Amino acid sequence: MDEAPKDDAPRLIGWREIVAIPDWGIEAIEAKVDTGARSSAIDVSQIEELPDGRVRFHVALDRAGELLSPAVETAVSRRVRIRSSLGHAHDRLIVRAHIQVAGVDKEIEIGLVRRRRMLSRMLLGRLALQGDFHVDPGRRYLFVKPARRKRKRRSAMARTAHSAGCAALVLGGLVLGLLGWS
Repeated sequence: MDEAPKDDAPRLIGWREIVAIPDWGIEAIEAKVDTGARSSAIDVSQIEELPDGRVRFHVALDRAGELLSPAVETAVSRRVRIRSSLGHAHDRLIVRAHIQVAGVDKEIEIGLVRRRRMLSRMLLGRLALQGDFHVDPGRRYLFVKPARRKRKRRSAMARTAHSAGCAALVLGGLVLGLLGWS
């Protein structure tokens, strides 16, 4: 007989989930759940260190960095020296924030970094996961589905012009081919 999970039992999440950071005004940001990474990180821009151990920044909410959160101002928890897999070292500011994922609300440390080349704007590492989550690497978005991205649709006139242009190129190629000029 299977027993219902207790409220304090670890939640099963996928390798990608939606995270909220209410204190920062972020209702939803896609995060890669990475048990191979020790710490968590988030894609930020316009980082400005302030007096009294504080920092101001914007969270990049899309890969292009065009959609930014309102300015976030918070205390720096600590500063660490990070060495990449290529051996390059740099300083990283670490802050604390309350996150919500899969119905769990917890405070974690987050490194402020540029993740523009990464597919996810946020990375949840082992320290953020331990004790509260089990990860199924074959599944994703078990609790909240991501918002559908709006595709830029061409207007009817642009579609017609594009189709006419393609037809002209094909026809021109056929004519040149018949004339032996290809």
